[in-house]
Amino acid sequence: MNKKRTSIKQQIRLTIAKTILLSFFATIIVVLASWAIVMSIDDRYYANYYESQVPKITDEVQSLNRELVDSQVLGAQQLEKAIPTPGMEYQVLDEQGTFLYGSFSANVNTEDVHLLNKVNKSFLEDNTATTFIPIVDQNGSFAGSVVLQYKLESEVEALFNIFFVCLFLTPFFFIMIFTYYYASKLGKNYYARIQKLIVATDLVRKQDLDFEIEADGNDEITKLSTSFNIMKQALQDSLYQQWNLEKNRSEFISSVSHDLKTPLTIMKANAQMLERKIKDDRNKTYIANMIGEIERTENLVQELDTKMNDEESFFAIEIKTVEPGHFFKTEFAKYKDFVQNEGLEFHTSVLDYRKKANTIQIDVQKITQVIDNLISNSLRFAEPYDGHIDCHAECHDDYVKVTISDNGKGFTESDLHYVFQKFYQNNDSADPHKGLGLYIVKHIIEKHGGNVQAWNDKGAVVSFQLPAVPKNSH
Repeated sequence: MNKKRTSIKQQIRLTIAKTILLSFFATIIVVLASWAIVMSIDDRYYANYYESQVPKITDEVQSLNRELVDSQVLGAQQLEKAIPTPGMEYQVLDEQGTFLYGSFSANVNTEDVHLLNKVNKSFLEDNTATTFIPIVDQNGSFAGSVVLQYKLESEVEALFNIFFVCLFLTPFFFIMIFTYYYASKLGKNYYARIQKLIVATDLVRKQDLDFEIEADGNDEITKLSTSFNIMKQALQDSLYQQWNLEKNRSEFISSVSHDLKTPLTIMKANAQMLERKIKDDRNKTYIANMIGEIERTENLVQELDTKMNDEESFFAIEIKTVEPGHFFKTEFAKYKDFVQNEGLEFHTSVLDYRKKANTIQIDVQKITQVIDNLISNSLRFAEPYDGHIDCHAECHDDYVKVTISDNGKGFTESDLHYVFQKFYQNNDSADPHKGLGLYIVKHIIEKHGGNVQAWNDKGAVVSFQLPAVPKNSH
């Protein structure tokens, strides 16, 4: 079972406290250990050790006196017992300053000053001290001198200085060590938990919501994980509702398409009967258009019935090469009487800017469906009085552009963002037809390699482009 976690703020405070306390105790241990090491070091390793031995050696010289000059072997034995070597060197000179014996023979009287003027004095040169101890006979006469030479600075003491500097830096060193350790531990803990959130975010993006993020504790990451789980569950419920909604819509459309078959069949039979009885050519044209639209509606109903659950199949296209100018002029003409009978003005134009006789390759029924959807939308939203619908086509060498507009209230800002989405409906509108028309238009045009746009210009405007191809291309 996981430990209950406190807040990030409290964990950081605890980490800082641990770092300071452990650094303090570790420093105390190092200081005590260092002090023990320093206390165990022999006194001779300190610079003032040899200087402190001078009075003792002076007493020994005074006790031997003339014997140091007269008996060199005995004198050397006595002096080497009293003088700590190798840190201190010595030599014995007679009253004239002549070297008799000793551990070094260098001339210490380079100034040719009488030796008597140097006794009981010390001279310093390059951190090396030279001390002259007088030798006197039983009568108190000057008989010579013992010269001591030693360093005032110890190499070990220099190392000690470096050591004490390092000892001073020890607390900071331990603070760095413990800070790195606890920060790494804390970071590793949060990194793993944040990675789980990142993975969960990617799963949500892929709509894979069958997971649960562990949320145990009271810190901010736990609260974030809990919120993420709540959000995920809400999204899962929303997607499930959307799936049910689309399923119900699909079932409804399938049911409606099935119920439409019988009245369409009756309407087509009656229209065909009228076509055989009517002799007027103009009325025959109306009847022929009626039969054509009924057949097109039958095909659409058939597609809804068989392909509604499979969009790829529903939007599959059957390509046919078409001359664009003639095609759109003919399609626009079909709606003239119908629109005018609704009391609206209907303006159409087809402009040809082509330098080459390029064509378009389209599914005639699908593009007819696009035009029908757009004109039907304009017919519903155009102004009821003094309203008009404009259909405009431009034929270029590389593309054909079709624009259909009206002088109605146009799109809302929300419409312009979502108008091509499936089942989109403006909640402020009571119109029952919104939801699939422009969605179907968009998919059909994109299936043809084109694009569609919507905007406002004194009413709603929808425009689409289709790519043109050379006349003899396949």
